[in-house]
Amino acid sequence: MGDLSVTRCKCVDANEEVTLNIVIGTRTRLNPPLPKEYWGNAVIFKPIQTKAKELLENGLGFAALQINKIVASQNYEEVIDLYKGWVEKPVIVKLNSVFVANRLTISSSPRFSIYSCDFGWGKPVAVRSGMENKGDGKVKLFPGVEEGSVDIEVCLMPSTLLAMENDEEFMKFVIV
Repeated sequence: MGDLSVTRCKCVDANEEVTLNIVIGTRTRLNPPLPKEYWGNAVIFKPIQTKAKELLENGLGFAALQINKIVASQNYEEVIDLYKGWVEKPVIVKLNSVFVANRLTISSSPRFSIYSCDFGWGKPVAVRSGMENKGDGKVKLFPGVEEGSVDIEVCLMPSTLLAMENDEEFMKFVIV
């Protein structure tokens, strides 16, 4: 719902391209798969692009289908080709280059149970990601405090947030 609302509230030109960057886990897509105990990151960034008009006309189901297609297409060959390409010609992504106009980037991991950590101060009551990786269009998802729930942290320009607050379609899905 967010990508539709952000596109609508930013008044993006109908013929402009909008992008949703997602992070896809590759642990189980490798052969052999990485063990559950593997501590490092094993992910790839994939962009999903469409014209603003197409996104707005076709709605949430269309957006979900595009995400599903990209995730489902990531198999061993796709992942290995990407990793081999990086080994042959490494690229260090500047985080500021990820945050550009008409783009949302979703990241984080369901693997880390944030609310179960206690460093001697008691169990956490909320999760915030800190100052790294911040930019207009950054979305982070964390496992929520209740089983099956999700905490969402969104970084958008104040003007976009105010427009979303006045967007009736978006507000139908918001619980404050």
